[in-house]
Amino acid sequence: MLWELLDGLHVGVANVLPSGKVLYANTRFLESLGIPQHHDPSGVQLNDYVAPSCWDAMYEALGRAIQVPVDGEFQVAAVGENPRTIRLSLGPVCTEQGPTVRIVATEVTELVETNRALRETEASLRSLSARILQLQDQERRRIARDLHDTTGQELAVIVMSLKHLSNSLDQPGFDARKAIAEVSELARQVNDEIRTLSYLLHPPLLDEFGLGSALKWYLEGFNKRSGIDVALEVSEKLPRFASDKEMALFRVVQESLTNVMRHSGSRKAWIRVTRDDEVVQVEVEDEGAGMDPAVLARLASGAKARGVGIPGLRERLRQLGGRLEISSSSGGTRLVAVLPAESASVPDDVSRSAEAPAAESLRDSGPPRRPAGLRNVR
Repeated sequence: MLWELLDGLHVGVANVLPSGKVLYANTRFLESLGIPQHHDPSGVQLNDYVAPSCWDAMYEALGRAIQVPVDGEFQVAAVGENPRTIRLSLGPVCTEQGPTVRIVATEVTELVETNRALRETEASLRSLSARILQLQDQERRRIARDLHDTTGQELAVIVMSLKHLSNSLDQPGFDARKAIAEVSELARQVNDEIRTLSYLLHPPLLDEFGLGSALKWYLEGFNKRSGIDVALEVSEKLPRFASDKEMALFRVVQESLTNVMRHSGSRKAWIRVTRDDEVVQVEVEDEGAGMDPAVLARLASGAKARGVGIPGLRERLRQLGGRLEISSSSGGTRLVAVLPAESASVPDDVSRSAEAPAAESLRDSGPPRRPAGLRNVR
């Protein structure tokens, strides 16, 4: 009666002699060792079914369990199968056959693999977070240096010019209008530099008018700064998406074009933003030298890579339910970012503003939207 009850358990139970001879085993225990269930387990030798690589650990545990209970996780493999992790509780019992060990076995392979994957993921996230903090510090230093070397110097010149203007107003022949015009021009340059810097950190057009308008503005400035001819094609009436999705796709373009400028050697690039019923897709393509095959292979495998650019983009898209695909050859590189296409619910006035040219609004709130010479994608 007892053995019938044990046979219905979801854990393996067996009585085993220290020599490895099985006196009794329930169905679950037979399954864990790959013993045919129609086979009478009585008299079975464990070493007939346990892979040789697991014998030492098994017999050591059996020998200890005659005296004291033994608990732990063991790597056990049925003959011809991959090792599985089994949690074993062994303890001494008295039977007519002499000193016997009662084994309760629970397979925890999936749990162990899940825990291992979680530990690896946590380690990767810690590494990524540390790298992000390093890059944030580097970016802060760069911004501070730019403000000091350009904006700070120009503000110092403005202060000195205003002081000179104040001291020279009563001097005969002093052209106050010219001096005021020069100071005004310096102030305008400082204003443009601060506005550009703030727009690059977080473009307000992205919040106000959506991805298409923000990309048009960004590419105008990028074309001027880099000398690279970047063409943009955006699906007609591209809807608004959730802010985190629009920001993720904007950063894809920003990071991709930075890589084009720094590494590819290409003087042209093409950007396409398309959307269907299921996904919104951003493609960035150049005709440069292509990526190092070893770097491309590491990125494709998901292995750790230097920097945080591409891995960071891939992780951001993954968290939003999307993916990042990269193909590269000696003829150029193509990067594709894909996200689910659910559009955001936005007020009617914002939706209308996103579809309208909004030239006057953009003239007041920031740089112009699209350079006249921007050509279509080939």
